[in-house]
Amino acid sequence: MKRVFLILTFASFLLGSCTFENVEPMSTECLAPVSYSTDIDTIISVKCGGCHGVGSLDGNLTDYAVLKTKVESGIFKTRVFITKDMPQGGPALPEDELSKLKCWMEQGALNN
Repeated sequence: MKRVFLILTFASFLLGSCTFENVEPMSTECLAPVSYSTDIDTIISVKCGGCHGVGSLDGNLTDYAVLKTKVESGIFKTRVFITKDMPQGGPALPEDELSKLKCWMEQGALNN
């Protein structure tokens, strides 16, 4: 009985220590679903496809699987939102496109 009590006590401390500090809350601006096929693919093809299209050494971002890998690794977020050095040599992305990209990532970067 004492052993069960100790196990349950340890388990409750262990589970109680779990937090979601690193999870960013979904912003209120991202309540409407963003579609990869309708919204994101168009932005990526037009704004990124010149350098990151088929045959690109930096990755074909017009391919969902490659883009998803870049999103999951944090590279996409860093280059587009933090260092803001993409699209390289071109005008910065407009706020509405940045917002769609941000919401799509917050919603799980789904292939929808």
